Amino acid sequence: MSVFNTEKLKTEINTIADKNSEKMDSPTTTSAPRRSILKTPSTTFKEIIEAEENNRFGNNDLVPRPHNLDEFVQKESLNANLEMKPTFSIEDLDEDDEVWVVDVPGTIDPLQLKGQTLQFGDKSKIKIGEDKYSAINRSCKSNLTCVLNKDKTSHVYKTVNIKPAGSISIRRKLTNTSKKKIEYQKTGGVPYPKNIKVRHPFFGVAVDSSSVKTEKQC
Repeated sequence: MSVFNTEKLKTEINTIADKNSEKMDSPTTTSAPRRSILKTPSTTFKEIIEAEENNRFGNNDLVPRPHNLDEFVQKESLNANLEMKPTFSIEDLDEDDEVWVVDVPGTIDPLQLKGQTLQFGDKSKIKIGEDKYSAINRSCKSNLTCVLNKDKTSHVYKTVNIKPAGSISIRRKLTNTSKKKIEYQKTGGVPYPKNIKVRHPFFGVAVDSSSVKTEKQC
């Protein structure tokens, strides 16, 4: 039979209770608030576009884009000939007109196409000077942005979007190479020899076939 010291047991229980009460009374440390993963809308849309362009070109210098014709002429270092009259303007376009885009090689003067007949929907052949060309029709699904003059009297230009009915590509026709027939020389055949003696494969020359007997094996 074991004997317990009740006084010592009470002292240990009181000590444990005091420690637990101290932990509960001590002030708890507050954890820092979590940072939001969402970006605050501090940057404007223009700043975002500029940052994307800087990252795209790999430098910190912003490359401005032309917003009008004057800025485009200045950026591309073009020489504007104000004395030249426009040959085509917005006034020449009507809602019922079909616009076709003609792709011409750089060796052809576009004025040389005047008077030529192009067949829509089919392959056509034209002749410019001494060279022959073929015109091939292609479908055009996307819109085309054109810079046209408002009228033929002023030098005011405007950008318009046009839906072409199709496009025509003019390419130079390659000359066909002459097909030469290769003449084969007929080789003379070897004449069949005459007076050839018949030779038996086993008995030699001039053996009477009737005298040759075969023995059957039993």
